Amino acid sequence: MFRWITAGLLVAIFLLLSVANWTLVPFLMPQGRQIMVPLPLIIAIAFVAGWLPTWLSQLATAAMLRRKLERAESLLAERETPDYPAPPEPPLNR
Repeated sequence: MFRWITAGLLVAIFLLLSVANWTLVPFLMPQGRQIMVPLPLIIAIAFVAGWLPTWLSQLATAAMLRRKLERAESLLAERETPDYPAPPEPPLNR
């Protein structure tokens, strides 16, 4: 529930700032052509350009760690089954 509230607040703040800063900014294309782009669009593209590689790296790391953990658990399960009989219990001395 806390995540949804936080995400909603961040979206609301972004929308308010977008409306307040809705100005057209000249953007120079690689061919030398200049286009006018809204400032919030440039900010959103820059955010996604920084967030997406980090998120993909985190997903890859989580998948790798999950595979390592599953492999270690399967190796541990194989080792827990002994190949030799359990030692006999010593007799009770009274």
